[in-house]
Amino acid sequence: MADGEAVVTRLWEALNGQDLEAASALLHPDVDWQDIMNGGRQRGRDTVLAYWREVFDVLRPDSTVMEFLPQDDGRLSARTLHHVRDPDGRLRVEEVITHLFGFKDGMIVSMDVA
Repeated sequence: MADGEAVVTRLWEALNGQDLEAASALLHPDVDWQDIMNGGRQRGRDTVLAYWREVFDVLRPDSTVMEFLPQDDGRLSARTLHHVRDPDGRLRVEEVITHLFGFKDGMIVSMDVA
């Protein structure tokens, strides 16, 4: 799953740098992404990109993958440390979240929070 690890690493690098276009280029066109902020699901690359823009309007997340673990179902678990700040730079949340990424054609096709 080394390729998946590289894709997820590039995803976090792009999101940390607020390069949403580069991040969305790593998503499969039919991506299914868990909406952590509002609940529910975001489906499709353009919809996820719009969701990320909404998130970045109110939050400044910075994420570091601490550990990757391949799953029996083919997904990749990424245990991730998140520092979430408001637009003024004040730390709002520091937490560890485990994300489960699915892949298709070398791109991220799903993301769920474990």
